[in-house]
Amino acid sequence: MPNRAPRFQPVTRTARSLKKSDPFYSSRRWVDETRPAKLALNPWCECGCGRLAQEVHHIIPKDVCPDPHAISNLMSLTKSCHSRITATQRR
Repeated sequence: MPNRAPRFQPVTRTARSLKKSDPFYSSRRWVDETRPAKLALNPWCECGCGRLAQEVHHIIPKDVCPDPHAISNLMSLTKSCHSRITATQRR
């Protein structure tokens, strides 16, 4: 394991294209402020797998949460962990 936390990965075109249907994920505040702040604060996956996080998950769905940019309502996750958690929540 490295001695210091790695830097977060910026949003890629692929990640943006996956969220095209929801303009929230391409908003300047999400892309430039909220997402980078969460990944800088918690660069490791918060599910407990110990891998580097790449995505940010809303614990309470953003459409229901009064402040979708609240750091306390976000989790840093790997892509696979995010997919697993999202699929479980949609059941």
